[in-house]
Amino acid sequence: LEVRRSTDSFAFEDRRVAAAMRMIHERAGAGMSIKMLASELHVSRKWLDQTFKEATGATPSAEIRRVRLSRVNDLLLSTDCSIKQIAGMCGFSSAENLIRFFRQAEGTSPQRYRSLKRGASAI
Repeated sequence: LEVRRSTDSFAFEDRRVAAAMRMIHERAGAGMSIKMLASELHVSRKWLDQTFKEATGATPSAEIRRVRLSRVNDLLLSTDCSIKQIAGMCGFSSAENLIRFFRQAEGTSPQRYRSLKRGASAI
């Protein structure tokens, strides 16, 4: 993966992989799905999974989860938005789904993560 600093875009040999990465980073918080991604790129899901993984080392699904988790983490630490508000801003259908997703990824609840990280930065 090479990030072009001048345009801040992703450069890959396959332009569709670059487009997929750009779309994921732009829309992961809006409920982006692999089905939508493949459809917009006019490729099969199998092609997208294989080619994206070969180019990036991760599946498109994993990249969507990574981007969503990063946005949730940022919002938890930089805002006082409620978990329900953050869920809506990051494309989750409910606060419960966000909490389940977050707990699986981080091993703790969003509330505890926020309190621990904010407490650590105050020291």
